[in-house]
Amino acid sequence: GYAVVYIPAGIYKITHTLILRGKIGVKIVGEDPAKTIILWQGPEKDTLLWANGSAYFSLSRLTWDAGGRKNMEAIGLHWMSVWRSPENNSSASLNIEFVDLVFRDGFAIGISGGTQDEGTNANDSEILIKRCVFNKCTRAGVAIRGYNALDYWIWYCRFIQCNTGVECNSGNYHIYHSYFK
Repeated sequence: GYAVVYIPAGIYKITHTLILRGKIGVKIVGEDPAKTIILWQGPEKDTLLWANGSAYFSLSRLTWDAGGRKNMEAIGLHWMSVWRSPENNSSASLNIEFVDLVFRDGFAIGISGGTQDEGTNANDSEILIKRCVFNKCTRAGVAIRGYNALDYWIWYCRFIQCNTGVECNSGNYHIYHSYFK
């Protein structure tokens, strides 16, 4: 629980999904989004970071780069029932912050929340997305799925040449002082 991971400036190449499973209170902070880059080098149709059953965590000051791959999801907030048991220490995804993040190189989705592929509409709520830049997302900068995906707060974000800025088939969201081009 409650730990801070600081990532100094640099390009960090990853080939497998980073999984934040059942963690509470973790902060992952880059030095500077212009200088701290998470670069995907794995296969297409994948996720760079999957937050499964984690709560009260924060990601900030990072650039996420799809590395030219297609149909990529940068960050997935997907609480899967297979992990919902006492021995897995899984929590509902809530009170999460994404601040000063950049999504570049054509992700399908920058931040995706709600149920994924199981139909239980697992919850995630109180999600803050602040001062993030979504560049050329082919599907949506932010995609919200599930009727329990509640209170996504989007402040001061920029959606540049995205197919859709925010997609929501159920759940709810609020957008303030954001720019859509």
